[in-house]
Amino acid sequence: MRSLFSFGASKEMSLAIAGTGHRPEMLRRKTLANNSRIAIVLSAVMMPLAVYWLVTGAILPFVLAAIGLGCGMVTLALHQRHLFEKAAAGQVYAMMAMGLLLTLAD
Repeated sequence: MRSLFSFGASKEMSLAIAGTGHRPEMLRRKTLANNSRIAIVLSAVMMPLAVYWLVTGAILPFVLAAIGLGCGMVTLALHQRHLFEKAAAGQVYAMMAMGLLLTLAD
């Protein structure tokens, strides 16, 4: 099992050589992984407060934190399995789902 923070440019991904034209793709891959880690950390930090609000009757913060945590974990797993397009799509769909929930709640 891989560590959440030790994953980066390693033997799984080919290194970008200057002048080959692969640098934007490598940057996009690293950005996908970083976005997933940020979503996991922020959702985990907000989860205790969201659970408190869930107990007091507000369900929306808990649902948003759960979607963020699930999205981060799934997209990081997809990234580690070299399914970069699916990881990017998962991040976009999760953000759209959160936006839809916030729109419906308004």
